[in-house]
Formats: sequence, C-alpha cells, structure tokens
Amino acid sequence: MSKHNDVESSGCLDTPCMVYGFGCIYWAFDCNTSGLVCKGKSEELCIVREACLDFNEPSLGWGLVTDETNREFCKVAAPCCAVGLKFPEYCCRIGGWFLCIKTVGSLPFDKDYVGKPICAVGGVQCFPEFSCCGRSGTESACLERPMNVYLISPSRKAMSRVDDSPEAGEKAGIANYNDLE
Repeated sequence: MSKHNDVESSGCLDTPCMVYGFGCIYWAFDCNTSGLVCKGKSEELCIVREACLDFNEPSLGWGLVTDETNREFCKVAAPCCAVGLKFPEYCCRIGGWFLCIKTVGSLPFDKDYVGKPICAVGGVQCFPEFSCCGRSGTESACLERPMNVYLISPSRKAMSRVDDSPEAGEKAGIANYNDLE
C-alpha cells in the first residue's frame, strides 16, 4: 500500500477548497454561493467596516447605525456599506466573499473567523490536515450571519485601579477616604 492512499484528497471540484493559507488568514474557492456578488466585514483595531452586494442579505441600514453591543461608538451606513469606530478588541478580523472566492483572517485567532493556524499553497494544504484542495479550516461562522451581526465577546469585568474598600484605606494608614479632602 502506498503512502498516497493515506492522504485525503477531496478533489478540486469539491467546495470549499482551500487554495492559500498562512498562519491566521486563508483564501478558498467556494462555489456554493448562489446570488452572491460580494459581502464582507472587517475590524482593524478601532475601525469596523461592512459591505454587501447581495439581495439575499438584509440592508446595512441608512445614516447613524451604531451598535453599542459591538462596542461601537460611531458608525454610519448606506444600504450596501457601513464604516465606524469602536473600542479595539482585536488587531484584525476580516471575512468576505467575492463571487466564489472566500477570504477570512483573524489576529489573534478567533473561532468565529480563523480558529487555528493554517498552511496551504496552490491548493496543497499541510495544516490543519494534509490534503489537496481540502476543506479543513474553511469553516468560518462569521460569513454565515448577516454582515452587521457580530458575536458579542463575553462581558468583561471592568478593571478598577483604585481599591476603595475600607481595608485598603487601613493598609494605607487612612481611616476614612473623606479625610483626604
């Protein structure tokens, strides 16, 4: 039995097909996108953007469409595009389709975009699996929802740099914080 029989080869006609991938970003062919011209979303530090030219997707809105649950503090939109500012959570996250080409990336890794390292060149994938035009790693939930819908990070406890408990005051030699005034 040759080694080649052990290698998964799903064939380049199966979709999605990982074409190129390096680390935290990949490009794949996926022809299961009926009626789609393009759609995408990205987040680079404090900038968030969405674009969509697909009649099967809801409009991105019109005017001021700030989504405070996504930690945005200003976002403007036209029916097919939106751009805004938000409190940074990631270095970058990007997900999009253009005709049958799918591009997704995230730094740091995010299971909604790219959850683990990827390595593929010219359709030959060596990580997370060894295959030719494989689909492993091309599952990106961010593109399965409307462009203006984000998964919300678990709520974070606000950091406090000041411990205003009575015990902290006693340790500092202050009987009452009102004595400081």
